[in-house]
Amino acid sequence: AEQKTATLSIVDKHSWADLTPTAMPPQRFVSDGALALFRTLGKEYSAITMHTATLDESDSANLLVLQAALTQCPLRHMAVHRLHAGAWVTTSPEAAACAVDLTTVVSGSAEDAVASIDSVPDTNSALSLSIKRPGDLTSLTWVPLPLRLNDGNHGSLVNVEFAGLNFKDVMYAFGKLRLETPSFGLEVSGHNLQGERVMGIGRCNCIATQTVLDMTWKIPEQWSLADAATVPVVYLTALYAMFYKARLVPGQTMLVHGGAGGVGHAAIHLAQRHGIEVFTTCSQSKRSHLKKWFGLDDAHIGNSRDLSFVDLVLRGTDGQGVDLVLNSLSGAALTSSLTLVKEYGNFCEIGK
Repeated sequence: AEQKTATLSIVDKHSWADLTPTAMPPQRFVSDGALALFRTLGKEYSAITMHTATLDESDSANLLVLQAALTQCPLRHMAVHRLHAGAWVTTSPEAAACAVDLTTVVSGSAEDAVASIDSVPDTNSALSLSIKRPGDLTSLTWVPLPLRLNDGNHGSLVNVEFAGLNFKDVMYAFGKLRLETPSFGLEVSGHNLQGERVMGIGRCNCIATQTVLDMTWKIPEQWSLADAATVPVVYLTALYAMFYKARLVPGQTMLVHGGAGGVGHAAIHLAQRHGIEVFTTCSQSKRSHLKKWFGLDDAHIGNSRDLSFVDLVLRGTDGQGVDLVLNSLSGAALTSSLTLVKEYGNFCEIGK
């Protein structure tokens, strides 16, 4: 059936007379309740394009300018003021490019606004997500991404359809992590120059319209592009720890902390595929999920919130411990996990 689309907008007003541009993010002027509603609707109904806008009530901003901007340039949020305008959390790279021009047109005519929007830079060039001030999510923006290609790596150029959002990206966006090469994204799915569906991993700038990947794999026909974008990082992490570092073989044992997480899922799946007995930990609320998804029993699922997993693993291995601990816990749980490593076994740390 043909999918219908719709546009939903909310317009608010606020006096900015006594505020400097940095005193308060303009999008805060739209009430928290309205923003929460829009975020929820946006997640549940992808066919609806969401807009919010805040007008300066003392400036009486030209509604025709606003109408032109919303029609020609789909922004998730826009603040319109005679001397200050901006846009945050765009729906597309094209929208981000439009947002730059709005700063100069909000005090002009509707014709000026349309002319400015029509002069958006060529969006056929690659754009990547960037943040001007880590910790300030209002400074997220799209920037041109120069792709330095040569004859040897044209095969790794990918038109990105989906990009995975990892914990590293969230920490960087909130200013909690300093990166040697500041950028967003590690894994994507999309199409290569031959038109093939591929997924892969890149060193940086993977949340982009195009990117160059270091490793790519063809996507199985039964997988969606969205699902494929979640596979590379977690599975390569588990593969590297289990088979390149620990060199596990069928019949050996391992303990996977955080089995309900992405790497945990990948590690349990790989262990079961390769005949490795796996013990795991999770919060009590996730036990039923692991039982249903992987067929694990209570003797192989410990509690990640206390140290009771130590006795569970020792009972399950006749006191010998495991050949590999894949650890993401800290504090006493980390040191206790070290005691579970069998003689000549391995301890792989994948946490902080």
